[in-house]
Amino acid sequence: MKWHTFAAPEAEVEAPDFCLTSSTGDTICDRVYRGRAAQVLVFASGDTLADWTPLLAALSEHAEGFVGQGAVVLALLPAAPEAIRGVGRGLAYHFPILADPGAQVRREYERLLAGDTGTSHLVFVLSALGTPYAAAVNANPADPALYEQVAEWLRLVAVQCPA
Repeated sequence: MKWHTFAAPEAEVEAPDFCLTSSTGDTICDRVYRGRAAQVLVFASGDTLADWTPLLAALSEHAEGFVGQGAVVLALLPAAPEAIRGVGRGLAYHFPILADPGAQVRREYERLLAGDTGTSHLVFVLSALGTPYAAAVNANPADPALYEQVAEWLRLVAVQCPA
């Protein structure tokens, strides 16, 4: 896992907006959180529920802590809305799970990394202003260091970019 941190001027540009369908059928737009909360965006890799389950289960164990730090957690799966319907039932902690057909939103976020995108899971931490703060490339959901580092980035975001 590699961390990409954003510094001025790239850290001063808003991250791409999106509106996506959730696993419950709701439309979720990240714009509603801007100016109110930091965001943890988790872009899953793979094509099937079997590929996504370990990531979603591990994220479920840590999401409440991130929310406790004032962040919003969103998981984006590279699939059509029909393919993710009901995904997330049975998780220990619920957060929006969104369909990102063709990984279009992921590709928009990958552009922020200037080619340093990797091929596995991707995790972004955005400030409350919606600007990129840090990104984990090739994130390993089984690695506790991933979640410890996300929590640390959220603490730094809260100090440097309060809502």
